[in-house]
Amino acid sequence: ALAIARIASEHVVRVMDAGSLPNGAPYLVMEYLDGCDLEELLQTRGRLSVTEVVDYALQALDALAHAHSTRVIHRDLKPANLFLAKRPDGRQIIKLVDFGISKAFDATPEGDRIVGSPAYMSPEQLDNRPLDVRTDLWSLGVVMYELISGTPPFTGNFTELVRAIRKASPVPLTERVPDISPELSRIIARCLQRDRDARWSSTAELARALVPHGSGLWSSALERIERALSNTTPVRTPRRFESLEKALSALEVNWNRDYGVETLSPPSEVIIRSRAKSTAREAFGATIPAPPSNAGVVIIGAPEPERPWTHP
Repeated sequence: ALAIARIASEHVVRVMDAGSLPNGAPYLVMEYLDGCDLEELLQTRGRLSVTEVVDYALQALDALAHAHSTRVIHRDLKPANLFLAKRPDGRQIIKLVDFGISKAFDATPEGDRIVGSPAYMSPEQLDNRPLDVRTDLWSLGVVMYELISGTPPFTGNFTELVRAIRKASPVPLTERVPDISPELSRIIARCLQRDRDARWSSTAELARALVPHGSGLWSSALERIERALSNTTPVRTPRRFESLEKALSALEVNWNRDYGVETLSPPSEVIIRSRAKSTAREAFGATIPAPPSNAGVVIIGAPEPERPWTHP
């Protein structure tokens, strides 16, 4: 719930409330979606057209970009979690749902637990290695491959599936779908590179490559993706200091740099005077000017005196 609440995108399901029932079971209150997910659509219609899949992928990338800008990785991207919802105006829109196993960028691995849907998991996710945005791009590549060809790139029982994801190369899409353009086949194949550095580096980079292959109705998604990523807060590496004095000095330098505050040099002489030795006139005379001798002073909230009080 907290992960979704930070994401401002029309392509991410909205959460209105979260809490626990009297028996301790947690619950989420989400917007009601009318339609079906892409897994159901694939089972009903069979493989989808290339332009349709690219349009869905651009909307999914819009949702992922907003999630990544809040430093959240979805980790469970699959056709069942991409919901094709009907809007009141009759248009259909992709909604990314089920952030149940989403994870922050800097979260530590969960011991020996492997969390996700195996057929759509990246090699690093299967090996329980640290994850970044590229694991979601791998999963989206698997989704696009499956929607276009009608079958996922890696199949088999769990053991066979894990072995294939770690070592085998999927059959090129051009062999499964002869009418697909070689360029789009290469774009999707790049999502499925086991070496993360060989994949697309961001949602914006992948969206930029996909836009020419869509219908054009969702080309504006690229602008929203780039705008979302431009608002990403940079990560600052923790610094260590030998002493508290050095830490405070570095903090002051950063503050002055960020807010344009001029650093003041320390005074040559500091005079400390005990408050007990200060008179009322010394303490307040410099800040509250004395009223003229002929001026009356009225205290708000107190009864009006019979005659005005004058300054001696």
